[in-house]
Amino acid sequence: MASAAGYGAQLLSVAASNATGGDLTTSEADTLAVITRVVSSFSLIGSILIMASFLKFKRLQTFAFRLVFYLSMCEFLFSVTNLMGLPDEDSGWCFFQAFGNSFFTVAAVLWTTVIAYCLNQSFGSSSSASLAAIPQNKLMGRFHLYCWGIPFVLSLLPLFTDSYGHAGAACWIKPDGVGYFWRFFQFYVPLVSVF
Repeated sequence: MASAAGYGAQLLSVAASNATGGDLTTSEADTLAVITRVVSSFSLIGSILIMASFLKFKRLQTFAFRLVFYLSMCEFLFSVTNLMGLPDEDSGWCFFQAFGNSFFTVAAVLWTTVIAYCLNQSFGSSSSASLAAIPQNKLMGRFHLYCWGIPFVLSLLPLFTDSYGHAGAACWIKPDGVGYFWRFFQFYVPLVSVF
């Protein structure tokens, strides 16, 4: 549930960030920002419940549920950035929101692919023994590198062109020529390539 709400919040955030292009009135952009915050609140609550359950109940602290925990962590932090409103453009908060939106969205997509990969290896693949043969701590290390490393590198790239800033109703990648390239390269390319 947290993940679905998080993806919904991301789509609303992208739509709100495109609102400065003239497609939406100020009233419509404000309404979209409110909807984004409401959806992010649900995602935040769902993420907290999942993470608290994982930490409280020892029997849930399995390899599979650990993957869900990390996905919930991404959704939680992404929701926090959405609930910040619209910080001043030159503030550290605007950078934090923009970088967080970029980083945690891609990280959540990648944790989702890791979960799908593990499910496929466990139930849908004839090579499921190969996944079981790798020690869990080594496998988890690979997953961490994939799910945190790729988003970190992709989130650093817009810094080279000073592309983080106001993007409509939130801080993200600025809606200009190079900004549209970074949005496509940083978010849509990974999203399409993993599915």
